Formats: sequence, structure tokens, C-alpha cells
Amino acid sequence: MEAVTIKKEAEQVIEQAEEELLAISRYIHENPELAFTEFKAQKVLTDFLAKHGFSKIEKGVSEMETSFVAECCPTGVKEPVIAICGEYDALPIGHACGHNLIAVSSIGSALAVKEVMEKHELEGTLRLVGCPAEESGGGKIIHIAHGVFDDVAIALLMHPTSGVSRIAGKCKSEFELDVTFTGKTAHAEAHPEDGINALDAMTLFFNAIGLVRQQLPKEIGVSYFLQEGGISECLIPEQTTTKCLITSFGSLALTNAVEKIKRCAEGAAIATGCTCSINEMPGYLGRIDNDVLEKVGKQNMALLGEPVMAGAPADNGATDFGNVQRIVPGLNPYISLLTEEKISNHTEQFKQLAISKRSEYVGIFSSKLLAYCAIDCLLDPQLIEDAWAELRERQQSPEF
Repeated sequence: MEAVTIKKEAEQVIEQAEEELLAISRYIHENPELAFTEFKAQKVLTDFLAKHGFSKIEKGVSEMETSFVAECCPTGVKEPVIAICGEYDALPIGHACGHNLIAVSSIGSALAVKEVMEKHELEGTLRLVGCPAEESGGGKIIHIAHGVFDDVAIALLMHPTSGVSRIAGKCKSEFELDVTFTGKTAHAEAHPEDGINALDAMTLFFNAIGLVRQQLPKEIGVSYFLQEGGISECLIPEQTTTKCLITSFGSLALTNAVEKIKRCAEGAAIATGCTCSINEMPGYLGRIDNDVLEKVGKQNMALLGEPVMAGAPADNGATDFGNVQRIVPGLNPYISLLTEEKISNHTEQFKQLAISKRSEYVGIFSSKLLAYCAIDCLLDPQLIEDAWAELRERQQSPEF
């Protein structure tokens, strides 16, 4: 049977479940949960899957209580494994990144693909991966460490955006430094000479970062905030701490920048007589765009009537889906909630867009889009081979 016929059947499945899917989107939006506490979202998503015939659902995968994995393999032939990723954690201000829509697109597309796989006895495995803690904690990184993506052929994830819809290209990799300066407290008025001022060290560190920026490549971003700066104006601060985030498109540039920032901290400690401890935490890795899958995504967006931006534009954000795309060919379409202008997510405005009338279209459209792309991958082994060949070539780059 032709792919176009199977895709239309998948589309009908999603349309029949539309009211239920949109109700789940509203529920998740109205009940925001932070990283690793997404119990309500996990329940409503897995309840939907169980209701619609997913017999293999496992919760608490990869030692994360709020994760889940649901699978469908109707013929018993496991390969290829197509993974659809879902996210459902919120920010402190609520669902200002639209993860309620990511969640719905994952279950909507998974339902449709399951139905057509069973009806047409399509070989392969559909794996829906419920991923907690994208905003903070890196649930997909934890899934990777526990082998959830080891046998995956293609990974798919939708994300809402604004402006013109697009296929996401490169984004930045992150590296976090937690820096603590320790000195010696003393009365700030009576005996300041007895103290060693940890806040002085932090002040020098921040100033050193400002100076060293001139010698960093323009693509490098450095942001930080003071977590602990002392307990009283009457006391010389004994301990100060900061989180410092360094970002870059290139891995080599990122490594070099991290070393320079570390030397800034070490020098500030020497200058003030403090000790300095640095906790290094490699973070999210930048996406690796894939021309083969980009073409698949754009062809299906055209079939579904959604305008799409040329190319695969890079952005300055970061996502743990980038870590997945470093080991598995991945497609990450960004579908617009506000077509007439580009705004920032992680804002109150974006939170409202994530539950707007347009969001209903985006949730259902994205379900159809991911289903279309998954069907193409299931029906065309050459597509998967070509996507893997491209990933392996990119992995050889010194900037990988």
C-alpha cells in the first residue's frame, strides 16, 4: 500500500482522538509540574496510551519516577526502532515552553502509528519515550545512560515556536561550573583584618569574566548568578557560591572557554587568599542537523499545508534532544504558535500562546507530522541508512 494512503489513515486516527488530545493538553497546562515531579502528566499520558491499546507500558524507566516507555511491535520484527520523544515538565512560571503540546504530539502521533502498523502489519518497533526534566535535569541524557536509545534507528521530537515554522538546525552545547570561594569570617567593623573575604574573590571572578570575554569567540556565551554572598553586613563573608553557564556551537571552542573561566576563578582565589572549589558539570549537547531527515520533515509539512522556513536555522538555545541527536539521527520540527512575529519562549506571553486557539492546531498538526515522518521511516529502509551515513560523517568533524 502506498505511503500516502497509510498517512491519511493515520491522520484520521488523530482527528478521531482530537478532543481527547486537546483536553490532555489543557490539563497538563493547568497542572504545571517541575523537573522529576511530573506525576500528573505521566498518569494522564499513560492512561491515554493504555486506553488506546498500548499493552506494553513501563513507568519509572531509567530510575526516573516520572518517566515512561510505551512500545508497539505488531509483527514481532523489532527493527527498525522509531522513537517518538515526549516532554511534559514545566518552568517555575508554568508551561511557558509549550511542553503540554510536545506531550500531546507524542501520544497523538504514537497512537496513529500504532494503529496503521497493526492494520498493515508494518515491520519495526514504535517506541514512545516519556522524557521528564528537559528544562532542568536532562531526562533524555539519563535515558541515554540507561540504554533507552541504544537500538533506536530514528528519533523524533516536536517543539513549539513562534515566527515561521521550521526544522531546527544546530543549537548550543552547555557546560556548567559551580564555583565556591571559601575564606574566613570576621567582624566587618571591629576586626576586618582577621577575615578573608570570599565576596571579594567572587567580585574579582565576575570582573575577570567580563575582561576575558574579549578573548573568547563571539559564539561563546557566559551567564552566571550569585547564589550565596554572605549572611550579614556586619560579617566578612566566609563563603560565596555561583553557578556559571558557558555555551557554544562548537565543542572545541566550548572546552577552551571552560578552561579560561576556570582560570579566572582560580586566579581570584589566589588574589584574595581564599580557597576555590569548582564542580564541573557537562550539560546539554548541541543538536546535529540531518539533511536527510530535514527533507522528510519539510515534505510532510508541505503535504499538511504548513509554511516552513528555508534551511535548518541554528538557534542559541539548548536541549537534551541534542544529546540524542549525537548518537541517533533525529528530526526536531519547530511549529509556530504565533506566525506573525518572533518572540521569546520562557515568558508569560508564550505560556498563554501554549493554550491559545492556535495551540490546538499546533497540537493536532504536530501529531500528524510526526506520524507522517515515522511512517516514512518504517516504509523506507534506505532513508534510515542515508540518515545514519550522514550522522556518521558529521561525527568525524573536529567540532562534533
